[in-house]
Amino acid sequence: MSGYARHLLSQRRGLAALAGLLLTDRSVRAGGTHVKAPGPVTERTVRPPSATLCKDFLRFSGGDPASYRGVLPPHLFPQWSLPVMLEAARALPYPATKVINAGCGLTVHAALPLGQELHITARVSKIDDNGKRALVTIEVVTGTADVPRALTADLRLFIPLKRAGTAETVTGSDASKPRQKPTVPLDVKELCFQRLGKDAGLDFAFLTGDFNPIHWLSPYAKAAGFKSVILHGFGSFARAFDGLVRAALAGDVQALLALDADFTRPLPLPAEVGLYVGPEQRVYLGDAPGGAAYLVGHFSRHSP
Repeated sequence: MSGYARHLLSQRRGLAALAGLLLTDRSVRAGGTHVKAPGPVTERTVRPPSATLCKDFLRFSGGDPASYRGVLPPHLFPQWSLPVMLEAARALPYPATKVINAGCGLTVHAALPLGQELHITARVSKIDDNGKRALVTIEVVTGTADVPRALTADLRLFIPLKRAGTAETVTGSDASKPRQKPTVPLDVKELCFQRLGKDAGLDFAFLTGDFNPIHWLSPYAKAAGFKSVILHGFGSFARAFDGLVRAALAGDVQALLALDADFTRPLPLPAEVGLYVGPEQRVYLGDAPGGAAYLVGHFSRHSP
């Protein structure tokens, strides 16, 4: 059992929301989506995660608790916003089991004080459905009574579709142009090397409430076409976030303004990966320079 299992009760909202979404799963409507974007805003005010959960999350992500004294780790946002994101997505006419977390952009406008109630809003902000695949963006804003817009996040979802009369399911934006799998460039600097155990997906589930079984249940992951369980995209994002803070920003979490990343391929567990930075503040999580890249993005700093 994961050492983070003590946080299971803290994730009951996320578990209930995920179960509700799966139980009300729907088929894709032929002819494209009729849901307009931007969609209606879903709002919730929730209790913040405990200091103990935050500390354990930082242990998972490689962060230094001293860098977050008195504030919430901003990259923990999936923990408190998952139920609101799922509620905002309920109107989408796509089967939840087909949704792929393709990437995320997180901007830190202000620190979130530890212990204050969080006000969260979420809405579907963009939909691009061409009948072969759908690209959906969900915008999530987190704040407090004093700072109503402290964090903004854009979650990018990819849904492969198979319409009536279509001979095959297309898994890319253009099936006639095979997409080259991303790699880590050769002209990068290694910031750190990270070891992820076979239970890293289960650990992240206990910390955030995202219990999708492809991340912790090996038979399910193999049935879904993976050779083993895979790390959550947000798990890779968390490792990249704290790797940047520690190795590129001298431990100053307040210096990181934004991190935007695409989850470019599944990361099977266990794994040993490096975090790399390149020109123009590009960031990569991958095997090695010239090797497979699992996360590709860029970051920006707050102005001095």
